[in-house]
Amino acid sequence: YNELKNKMPKKVNWATLAEFETQDYTNASQEFACTSEKGCEIVDISPKVTPS
Repeated sequence: YNELKNKMPKKVNWATLAEFETQDYTNASQEFACTSEKGCEIVDISPKVTPS
């Protein structure tokens, strides 16, 4: 923990964070949408981000 902590930057420029996060590689923003009539489907609930 301490070794990794020491490698972390002391200051972070939060204004430029979006430049590094151009795609979402996770599946955490997907959820099941279930109805009694149609069963279930996976729905992406993440906001759509367009690269600049």
